[in-house]
Amino acid sequence: MFLASLNRYLAVILLVVAFVFFGCQNEANNNSLSPEELERLEDILNGRCYDSNDCDDELICVQKACVAPSETIQCGIDSDCEGELKCVDNNCVGNKPDGCQRDTECGDKQRCVSGECIDVECRLNTHCAGTLLCVDYKCSAPDDGCQRDTECGDKQRCMSGDCIDVECRLNTHCAGTLLCVDYKCSAPLTDCPLINGSKATIVQVTDGDTIWVTVRGANCLQKKYNIRIHGIDAPECSKVRNTYYYYECTQDEHYTNVNEPYGYESWLGVKNIIARNQELTISCDKPVSGGWCPLDDTHERYLAYVSLNYAGKTIDLSTEIARQGLAFAHTGFTSSKLAQICAAQFEAFDNNTGLWSLATSFEGVRALMGKAKRAWLGSNEAKCQNAINQSGL
Repeated sequence: MFLASLNRYLAVILLVVAFVFFGCQNEANNNSLSPEELERLEDILNGRCYDSNDCDDELICVQKACVAPSETIQCGIDSDCEGELKCVDNNCVGNKPDGCQRDTECGDKQRCVSGECIDVECRLNTHCAGTLLCVDYKCSAPDDGCQRDTECGDKQRCMSGDCIDVECRLNTHCAGTLLCVDYKCSAPLTDCPLINGSKATIVQVTDGDTIWVTVRGANCLQKKYNIRIHGIDAPECSKVRNTYYYYECTQDEHYTNVNEPYGYESWLGVKNIIARNQELTISCDKPVSGGWCPLDDTHERYLAYVSLNYAGKTIDLSTEIARQGLAFAHTGFTSSKLAQICAAQFEAFDNNTGLWSLATSFEGVRALMGKAKRAWLGSNEAKCQNAINQSGL
């Protein structure tokens, strides 16, 4: 069964490739798929067989249907027969007739019967006019009405064998910039916004305080966003592009203002908190027009909080990163969650966790950081203690 299914998929792929390749040649080449090839493509796409290779194991293709062999129907093609036997009129016989063996060896509107090519009304649906179909070599109306939309009128669709009126079937049926979606003219979907309550999945952890996420929604187009995790500031790290062409930290022990001690370890720690493709919930302070989360001072990243399930409970990512000593509570900017992030930072400091293991004092850790970070870290302890006191934590 697996091989038969694989054959069908390969046949579809090959025929589609052939259609695209030949269809794109210029008119001088005059290349196109033959009617038989087009018919086979249509058969496979609509669940019909072209020959027994398209059927599941132990079934054979007879008149475009996969059936079980019987005393009167033994084969569809020669390979259905054993040994040197040949398939003639769906029966395995000892000698191949001198004439034709299958329809494709005859003329355009002929079929092969007992080794002879005889004239018929049609052999392919394209031989019939209008919506008629070729059934048993005769042009006939579909037994149960329509089978596909193309057998109906311009603004009709096929449902349960009946052609019913719809607002549109193609984008050209709609006015202006409207698109035909589910047979109705609708305004084009816009990108899913990054707002309070947005649901997202993690795409990439860039460093200890920056991530890429994809926001999805029922009535919008999924969109990737670069997020600066609000309320924290991780040590900087040297970066390289990965196989997905996103920047990420790389190990580099030559420390500078843009590659600080524990930057690489911070990135690894955040990656251990967030599993790839994990679902996240976005929130933000002071939304701007339309409820969007605001951009950071570089206007390249959105400032947002992230909540997710971690170790069996829902956590705030900023607070957890600070608790594990992977980043500082960012007292250089305002944050509605500053008190809880600062409390988590003090917990990590007391436990000598993460970056706080780099030195025996707060000032010792601060001295290891780059110039910009050292500047605002000078007041970090005092601002954190003030935020905790005001919150009542």
